[in-house]
Formats: sequence, structure tokens, C-alpha cells
Amino acid sequence: MATNFHSELPNDQIHPPKDFSEAHNSSVVTKDINGALDWARANYNLSATIVCGADAAGTLNDKSFKLCSDATTKYALHYVVAGYTTLFSAPYGYTAVPINIAASAPAGDVATATQLAINAIAGITAVVALPNSVNVTGMVSSDPVQDVTTSFIITNTETPIGSEFLQTNASGEIKWGSAPGGGGCSNSWGAINTPGGSFPTANGCGDTLVLSTNHGRGMEIEGNNTSDTVYYAPHTTVQFRGNVETGLEGNTKYCFRQDNNKDQKFFLAMGASGVLNAAQVINAGKMIPNTGSVLKSVTGYISAPNALTCHLYLYRYSFTCGVEQTSITPTLVAQTPGEGITTTGNNTPFCFDLNITTTAYGDYDILVPAFSFGAETGSSARTMWKITMY
Repeated sequence: MATNFHSELPNDQIHPPKDFSEAHNSSVVTKDINGALDWARANYNLSATIVCGADAAGTLNDKSFKLCSDATTKYALHYVVAGYTTLFSAPYGYTAVPINIAASAPAGDVATATQLAINAIAGITAVVALPNSVNVTGMVSSDPVQDVTTSFIITNTETPIGSEFLQTNASGEIKWGSAPGGGGCSNSWGAINTPGGSFPTANGCGDTLVLSTNHGRGMEIEGNNTSDTVYYAPHTTVQFRGNVETGLEGNTKYCFRQDNNKDQKFFLAMGASGVLNAAQVINAGKMIPNTGSVLKSVTGYISAPNALTCHLYLYRYSFTCGVEQTSITPTLVAQTPGEGITTTGNNTPFCFDLNITTTAYGDYDILVPAFSFGAETGSSARTMWKITMY
């Protein structure tokens, strides 16, 4: 008894899958969401050159060619010769685009008119290449530019987009598309934003993020898998106490005065604008920012023996090294929001998180914290601060 098992047939007797000869190059046979056989083709950029001819007393009137910007957006471009009646009707699914020319227009004029009409189509670019050719680009995964009745010579060139993955879209259809997640095996991230520190690297197909700065300690990573961007930076954090003695005047800002028994105490009156000399800034300073760093947060705790309104501030002072500076005007970079903080007792701590004003930090900056009571003359108070920069 004769057998005809498909698996036992030699290669020269096995036919390709259905529609193989008609399928686009670089495509894969799939089963679509309706259960039918389908060839999923890889995406490509399409360019075309159209060699235009001249009109001879209206011979180009109503003559046309087809152009598609993508797989679904289709145009029928047709010539309208001045003085002749147009009866052109676009095929079903196509948008008619008229190309207006003069009667007996030479080939160069026809090319110029063709270029203008194509450039009016969104996403498509056309350039006249002398003497009478039009180079067209911007078409993506579209049908080739096809002559219908003009008899123009049209040449199409496909360029694979490349680095695509076969995946399902939101409707469950199997389509080619850009690489998901970390970009496959490219060994590179789509974008790197580095406020400070050295650059991270993507490590092979697993896209393992290798942090070379300080072995990854003190860093923050935010991943956005839509744009595949990694933000990271080494953190710098300082913490300190700041006490307030009884007798400070209301509505007056005070910074640290680091001498004698005033260490860690808000004691030096600053004035409304916060102007200090260089020695006072160095005494009162608590942090030197890295060049190009960003102030992320100023947080902490405060308590006082009774109901008092308290305000907390952070100033940036900029130096010029080697130059005497007796009057340095600061920039306010953070302060308590709203009407400040109203305390209720020594054992009732209040948390603070200062509002930050974004600013750039240079080579010779010092951050100085400051404190003030409201309108009333204050009693004592105590604060604990944490400043974080990256």
C-alpha cells in the first residue's frame, strides 16, 4: 500500500506555504485573530523616484498614479490640465490629490507640480531631481508607488527598519514592532540622564543595570518602560540639629553662629535679604553641593514648648575664591510652605518638608539653613534637618 506522509517527502516535492510567492520579503506566516493564515511582514521605509513626462495638449489630463504613506493611508494623484475638464474619480479607499499643470507643460514643470502636490501630504517629502525626476521619501510599510495611466517610469526602493520584534498589539494581532523593554540585545539604553556620577551600562539581553559609582550605594533609579529611560544619581545627604534660644525677635531670620557656646544654634540675625559676609557664610554653612547637582528634599522635625509659628529656610551663597567678599546676597532655594508651622509642645514633633525652588549649583556654593518665628517673640525650639541632593 502506497504511503504519502508529508514528513517523508523529499524537499523538492514539498511546496511552500500558501501565498508564499505573493508574500512580502522578510515576512512570517501567522494565524490571525480570525483564524486565517496571514503573512506578517517586517516594517520598512519606502522611497521612490518618479520620472515625469511632458504634457502634449492635454494628454496628461486625468492621468494618475497611486501613492500610500503607510499600509492604510492611500492617495490617487491625478493631473488636471488647465483648460480641460476633469472627470477623475479616485478608486475606493483612496483620497484624490489633484496636480495642476498648464497645457503642454514641459517635463520639468510637471515634475515641479508633482513635487508640490506630494509635499502637501502629511509625512511625505518630495524633492525635484533635475531635469524631470521627483524623489519621494517618508513612506513606511506601504504599497509601492504605482503608475496607473501616466506611463511615467517609477522606481521603488525598500529599506528595512530592522531591530524589530514579532509581538502582539493591543488588539491581539501579531505584528512586527520596535523592541520591547530594554531594547533587546543592543547593550545600550534608549536614553541616559545623569545629574551626577558615571554612566550606567546595559549588560546584554538581560539589560542588567551595572552601577559603577560607589558600587551602586546611595543611588536612586527610576525606570520608565515606555521610553526606556533610566535616571540615576549618587545621593549626598547631610543631617544636623539646630536649636533656638529664648529671646529671638519675631519676623527675623537667624542662621547658625558657630562660635563659643552658640554651636548648632540659630543665633545670627540675617536681615530681610539674608546678606552675609564670607566668614559668616562659612560659619553658618551646612552643605557644599556638587557642581551640577539638584536639591531633592529638605525634611526634618521641629518642636517647641508652646504654640509658636515657625518658618524654616535654606539659602544658597555663591563664593568667588581668593577675593574678599563682605556682602554676599543669597538665593532662597527652599522654605516652609504656606503660613509656616505652628507648634504645640515640646513632646509634639511636627514634620517639615520644605518647598524647593529649582536652581543650578556651581563650583563654589554653600547651603545655609535659617529659622524665624512669626510676629510673636519666640521661646526656645529645636529642629532636626536632613538635606538630600543628587
